[in-house]
Amino acid sequence: MATDEHRFPIEQIGDERLRQAVSIMTTEHFTLQGGRGNIISEVNGRLTIFIGALSSSLIALGFVGQSSRFGHEFRAFALSILPALLFIGIATLGRLAQCNRETALYSRGINRIRHFYGELAPDLLPYFTQSTHDDFTGDLAGMGLEWSPWQPLFFSGVRGERLERSAWGRAGRAPPHLGDPPGAGALDSEWHRCGHPRHGH
Repeated sequence: MATDEHRFPIEQIGDERLRQAVSIMTTEHFTLQGGRGNIISEVNGRLTIFIGALSSSLIALGFVGQSSRFGHEFRAFALSILPALLFIGIATLGRLAQCNRETALYSRGINRIRHFYGELAPDLLPYFTQSTHDDFTGDLAGMGLEWSPWQPLFFSGVRGERLERSAWGRAGRAPPHLGDPPGAGALDSEWHRCGHPRHGH
């Protein structure tokens, strides 16, 4: 449950201020949901471009290999096209990791607003299908997932690193490397650096 120190002071404000707060939170909820939708569209577009480039390159390599009997022309063509394909793949993977991180940030913001709704109308909490917490478990619940040791295989980037570290934490041991690796905890640091307290379990 969320800590009481971060509860919205419903009893200490008037009805007009409460209506303004609800309107502001509704607008913010809509903005975050729109931003998450834009990220999903961008991910689909980038994946489509990469898969199209990969498939067309492989088809072109097959045609050139057949016509040149895999001779010098084929090797020259492969050396000219494969580096570009590698660059597109690395750029796509890097951007997808950024999108993953941004989506998690939007999801946490929406969970916090949903927590606010739950404070206004606690009787409606059983009807919420997603989490009202902005912690790691809330991230998984927002995707309809539960923790399992296999989850790190299905994630990449920052979220995959956090899943791995969570697994070691559940086992009561530290990860088998010293210090924080690149990207570990970056989402939490950025979230709290912006002035947002934690509403965890």
